[in-house]
Amino acid sequence: MDDFRQGVYLPVISTLLQTQVGGASLEVQQALSDQLICKPKIIVITESTETLADVYLDRKILATEFREDALHVAAATLEEVDILASWNYRNILHISQVRKFITVNLELGLKPIQIRSPRVVASLDLKSPQPLS
Repeated sequence: MDDFRQGVYLPVISTLLQTQVGGASLEVQQALSDQLICKPKIIVITESTETLADVYLDRKILATEFREDALHVAAATLEEVDILASWNYRNILHISQVRKFITVNLELGLKPIQIRSPRVVASLDLKSPQPLS
């Protein structure tokens, strides 16, 4: 969140995420509220987003019950965000999944999506480096 507040990154969130967070824990809801303070770009889920998500499902990248995960990746792809940050290792962040999303995007003439853990994209505090372990 500090990176967003300091303008290191521009937050981009989807209307889907806003809907999902409504039923989440208070901690998650607060995190979204904090993001909204940073004036994120809001992505609306469109017919094109739905269509691309369906392609991901048709290609068996994800099972149909994970359609919302496919929508997140499709929205980020079509918006051409620099990095989709996700904690979802099972369906989105796992390297085999990332490769499949990239392959389909390239086949469709779309920009390859970069998906990373938030921990990986967070800025390093260069004033007090942590020892490697």
